[in-house]
Amino acid sequence: MLTRIISITNPIAAGVHSKFVRRLTHVESVLMPSLRAIGLEPEIFPAILGSSLHAEGGKVQYRGITLTLGYGCTGNLLSNYELWRLSAESGEPVLVLEDDALLPPANSESLRVAVGSFINKCSENDALYLLGESPSVNGLLKSYHPSQLERFSDDLNRLRSGEDLSCTAAYVVTPGAARVLIERLDKSPTLPTDGYLHAAFRDGAVGIVVQADPTKGFMLNENFAEWNHKHDPEVFK
Repeated sequence: MLTRIISITNPIAAGVHSKFVRRLTHVESVLMPSLRAIGLEPEIFPAILGSSLHAEGGKVQYRGITLTLGYGCTGNLLSNYELWRLSAESGEPVLVLEDDALLPPANSESLRVAVGSFINKCSENDALYLLGESPSVNGLLKSYHPSQLERFSDDLNRLRSGEDLSCTAAYVVTPGAARVLIERLDKSPTLPTDGYLHAAFRDGAVGIVVQADPTKGFMLNENFAEWNHKHDPEVFK
């Protein structure tokens, strides 16, 4: 399995928001060491910045795909898209992490076991969600009704249905699921990354597996709820 962290690599580039500079420090000093401690070999994938994309008429052309701007997260979507391509082309599952993912030290072993169980038992088009925290309310854990779940392994459940697939800060994509997501990319061109995964799951194109205990996975180092409505205008010019 490959491990990639979507993060900026040039903190003084034009259009880089101050929050991404803070997150780069977190990635290098906290997240990457925590992953190496459980035997993973993380690499930073240079994030595609929305400010670097050329938009015309509210649309962006990228690798022959036309995306309609609308959610302010086109760069994030394309960064994930490149990692889907990596999985599909390499034939390897990829652990995709965003720069605000946090692995609490107490969760290291449970995460290692969960990923191993998933890789050993997953179906061709499965993805494993590993984020336990909701991005919309600080401290809120993701949860599903028992009727929405079926047992996958001792520590994982397969999701039958669900509405809370928000945030793709930590997930494993298999080559099969990656190919499905790539194929569908230009069919819903205004959705953010988690919206694409949710739509693919809703349509039965990919399967979603989740941890039975959401407290045993990744959390958010900087929760969406903490900064989203502060309207912090600071960017590096």
